[in-house]
Amino acid sequence: MRAFKQGFTLIEVMIVVVIVAILATIAVSQYMQYIEKSRLAAVRSLLQNLALAELTAKADQSGGNGELISIDGSASSFSNLTKLGEYGFRPDPKVGFAALPFDGEEIGAYVLFAAYSLKGSPVFVYNFAPRTGVREFDPSAAYAALLPATMKVYTWTGENTPPH
Repeated sequence: MRAFKQGFTLIEVMIVVVIVAILATIAVSQYMQYIEKSRLAAVRSLLQNLALAELTAKADQSGGNGELISIDGSASSFSNLTKLGEYGFRPDPKVGFAALPFDGEEIGAYVLFAAYSLKGSPVFVYNFAPRTGVREFDPSAAYAALLPATMKVYTWTGENTPPH
């Protein structure tokens, strides 16, 4: 009578390990692409919300003839950010941004910059003059000299407390 073998051979186990490794590689790469897309969506969303708050604040001041609110990382930016908070803007603590005046194409225009706070993340821009929406930063654009070396990351600690 023959005895039956119990268990798996080494070849069978190695084949299973190779298949699991291939599936894990595919899953991790898909996960990383998903994470990168979500980061870019967070930056675009922040810029759109910032632009909307800026336009609402401008329209609310003196019948629409008000100034846009500058945020450049200076001490006065905190009070300016609080003003924008009154119009519904809340910064994302992982996205750096700046709102800077630009007198190139249209007097009184502003350019908004934002990037995720990881090294190597792309910079996105919203230019109020042409109002083309959120675009990836083009270094050949007329406002390229405005791009700050670093963009401030702000956090909001509550409804009535200023950012820090």
